[in-house]
Amino acid sequence: MSYAVATPSADHFRQPRTRRLGVVATAAIITSLAWLAGHLAGVDYLVVTPLSARPITLGLVAAGTAAAGSAGWALLVFLERHTRRARVIWTALALAVLTSSLVPIFVFPADAPTRVTLGVLHCLAAAILIPGLRHAGLRHTR
Repeated sequence: MSYAVATPSADHFRQPRTRRLGVVATAAIITSLAWLAGHLAGVDYLVVTPLSARPITLGLVAAGTAAAGSAGWALLVFLERHTRRARVIWTALALAVLTSSLVPIFVFPADAPTRVTLGVLHCLAAAILIPGLRHAGLRHTR
């Protein structure tokens, strides 16, 4: 007698945590590559703060994206556990954070290419993180 054993697809084993980690890592990698493209194009990434001139380095972009993504992920998990409309609330908060993160780019002195590129980096990170984290936690059924 022979039995057929159904084997679940690879997607069955991918937990929301793994998918969300992938989203955060992807955002950090993509923003790092975009930073590098700007650097190769001659963007100096120098922003003058009240304390001093501050270069926005590749490491700062990668770490900042990963930190923002991780914080967003943690907040989304918290909301999913404590509210019924977690994704709606989280998306509104994420868009508010994106908007507020753009303000310093235009407040502190920097040249136009730096401002534009930093704005693009912020929007690029949000374009990956917001839909990616929202949808990575959904349970897929077949």
